[in-house]
Amino acid sequence: MTDLGDTHEMLKFFDFTVAVWLFLASAVVFATPETLDRRQLLDDQIVDYLSQALNLAPSAAATVSIDNRLEIPECPDGFRISLPYKDHQTVLAECDDPRWSTYLRIKIAIVSELLTYGKDLQAGKLLTAADLRVETKVTRQAVPREQVSDFVGRLLVRPVKQGQAVIASHIDVPITVFVLKVAVERGDPVTLAKLSTELKGSTSVPINQRVSSQLLQDAVAARNLAQGQQLVANDLLRRWPRLVVTKPIAYGQALSPENVEVQSIYDVEKPQALGAMTDITQTQATRTLSAGHTILATDIRPAPLIRKLDNVNMIIESGALTITVGLVAEEDGVLHELITLRNPDSGEQLQGIVTGPGRVKLQY
Repeated sequence: MTDLGDTHEMLKFFDFTVAVWLFLASAVVFATPETLDRRQLLDDQIVDYLSQALNLAPSAAATVSIDNRLEIPECPDGFRISLPYKDHQTVLAECDDPRWSTYLRIKIAIVSELLTYGKDLQAGKLLTAADLRVETKVTRQAVPREQVSDFVGRLLVRPVKQGQAVIASHIDVPITVFVLKVAVERGDPVTLAKLSTELKGSTSVPINQRVSSQLLQDAVAARNLAQGQQLVANDLLRRWPRLVVTKPIAYGQALSPENVEVQSIYDVEKPQALGAMTDITQTQATRTLSAGHTILATDIRPAPLIRKLDNVNMIIESGALTITVGLVAEEDGVLHELITLRNPDSGEQLQGIVTGPGRVKLQY
């Protein structure tokens, strides 16, 4: 027999259960033709918005997840759609009258033609057309179609799997590097017979350290080199024509055959090193240079052909007529430099271009 107290508690529980059920039922709207039309209208509006906002290609498809239980109001002025987050995976749909809003998940699928690997490949492989193929895949973002010709002959710098998309970071321009088959002592010749070759990505070897076959001609080791060591430019010395100081040169002093000569010496490759007497024509030292110093481009600068207060002849040409005017330089000037000059009689200032020692041409 049930106690009256128990019965009272059961009735309270029943009333609570009914209340919860009624509350939940009020929140759920079962699909009707009317709600389906509103859902389709909202879906279409979201898809149109995404196409414009994200500039989707014709091959792209956007889908919206709308819960069947979501109550969608009549919105006479149309829904206002926006992308509230940077990941572009959620849209915010709003209506001003009646006041209503909701967040909806979206998915964007793009049909893209991708260049992929036709088989598993190891790092160090030179790519051929047979290693690559074009596949149609669905992607989350638009992927530009790479061209087969852009990758054929390039070097793989990492292992890849069949079907994996080809991207620029997988490959590099191949260059040939030299590896010592035997140890070579300092000063001994480094010949092709002592070397083997390997292919490596160009980004792994700095340009100024690459070794060419030409650099190996008459080359000797700059230091002791170990077997298996990859050769770089600084490992080699070869004979180069170099301009060498024969007598100390002071700062600002002119360079000439009296204090400089060409010598054939063993040295590393130095792009800044000078090797012909024509390199020092009408130049002066930018610093003190001691005897035996190998001259670099930074050691010299053009020497002034005209000094301040020098008497200068200005050549003025007009048709077949040539006039020479004597002027005074207001500043130093090197070849082809524009300088200011003064007429000593009138004090008038003119500008002219240095054409040689003591000579300028009028600048119109």
